[in-house]
Amino acid sequence: MRSITLALRYIWRKRGRTISLLLILLVVATTTLTGLAVRDAAADAQQAIRQALGGVFTIEQDESNPENWTNRQIEGMGYQQVFAGKPITAELCGRVMAQVQGIRGCDATTEQVLVPETTDGRTLELIDDGSGTDPASEQAFSTDDFGDTVTVIGGTDSRFDANFAKGYLVLAHGEPVIDPAARTRTDRDGSDDDADGGTGVGTDDGVVGDVLIGSQLAERNGLRIGDTIVLRRATVHAQMSGTSVEQTRTPVRIVGLFDQTAKSSALTSNWSMTNAMFTTMDVVDHSREGTAEEGFDKVSFYVTDPERTADIAARVQALDELSGGQYVVSQDTADADAVSEPLRNLDALVLALVVLALAAGMVILCLVLASRVKERMHESGVLLSLGFGRWAILSQYLVEAALVAVVAFALSVPIGAMIGQFVGDGLLGMSRAGTGGGSAGTGGGLTSKDGMTVANSDMMSPSFTPNADMGSIHVVIDGWTIAGLYGLGLALVAVSVGLSGMVLMRRRPKDILAAMS
Repeated sequence: MRSITLALRYIWRKRGRTISLLLILLVVATTTLTGLAVRDAAADAQQAIRQALGGVFTIEQDESNPENWTNRQIEGMGYQQVFAGKPITAELCGRVMAQVQGIRGCDATTEQVLVPETTDGRTLELIDDGSGTDPASEQAFSTDDFGDTVTVIGGTDSRFDANFAKGYLVLAHGEPVIDPAARTRTDRDGSDDDADGGTGVGTDDGVVGDVLIGSQLAERNGLRIGDTIVLRRATVHAQMSGTSVEQTRTPVRIVGLFDQTAKSSALTSNWSMTNAMFTTMDVVDHSREGTAEEGFDKVSFYVTDPERTADIAARVQALDELSGGQYVVSQDTADADAVSEPLRNLDALVLALVVLALAAGMVILCLVLASRVKERMHESGVLLSLGFGRWAILSQYLVEAALVAVVAFALSVPIGAMIGQFVGDGLLGMSRAGTGGGSAGTGGGLTSKDGMTVANSDMMSPSFTPNADMGSIHVVIDGWTIAGLYGLGLALVAVSVGLSGMVLMRRRPKDILAAMS
């Protein structure tokens, strides 16, 4: 108590020097506090990105294995090399989930390009949203009705389609499309086929299945949930496969509408995500016979804990039914990495800033406190001659500096709260400079059994550029951040006082008084 009283008296007596010390500590404290808060915000943002975009791995057919390819004679086209590996089935989802814990859902998908029509044969008016990336291809593909085709994704559960699971698309109205044959036990218990948006294959009204379409496309064509549209193959595709267009006409019922939350792009505007549709394998196979036999393009699995994705993917790869070189398991981190890269750069930048602030603060504090110790050397010599110990005098100096530091740290909290978001956004903008974006795409294309390339390659599939806003930070100064500031700050003050007091600790009272006289 006596030390605090003496410290307060000295602080008041030397108000000018106290204010200068307060300002130095305030600058160091504000810089450190802001840096700690920005680092915490960046860590929270990275965790949110991992939850939204991470935690996914895929099973695809192994196209790199030469044993999975064969030469086959295609009628009217001669011999071609086609993929003949083991197909991916919807049942594979369930078997993997039954054997490996920690997976919250999966979706097997295949892609085709089909022409959407009304039930009276009128082609739907598509939306040109400017997402086409190749005007030359758009012009070349516009011949006949091929320019009216849209991307149709046949899957087992649209809730776990990559575009929906990663938040690029959201179900605005209606129900998801879930293939009854691929429903999990949880989906089946206590629900009928239509409770969760399941397909109505083989219904009395001739509808083959359900479909999700974009809200903008529905509005453009006056469609709503419950309406029926028709999907069919383009004339050129039907002719090449030896079937008639009429045989490929597939009635589907609209059960839901989706909206986009991010910008997408595609080779041509008609294949953009704005015009895309989501349905089931039965619908795709009805439009293009043989698709079900060839199987899905890939299966995407979503894990409960993104931190365990690599471990769970390794366990899936080790399953007996995936052995033999037929399938390959890969972890999809492209989108998460693209959005997280500026945040990782920001973390390194802020860490360097905090370390630099603490180091500079220690040097300045040592110089200031050493000057004060030197000025008070006569006072220290008198106290030593009166029986005060060196540690007691040094403790007095420490109490004085600590009291000023506590006030400086308290003042830095509101200042840091005011400038923290501004500083964080500025540093994040610097870290984003020079970093490239990523896009969400689907797997590579395969040559089908009829000799045609299935339209599921990265070139033809619509893809999303991860929204930079997903990597934004929200800087908040909480109790833990303030506690970290006080811990680092008081440690810095203690070390600085100790270093500046080394002169006092090495000299005897007689030497100090003799030097002063």
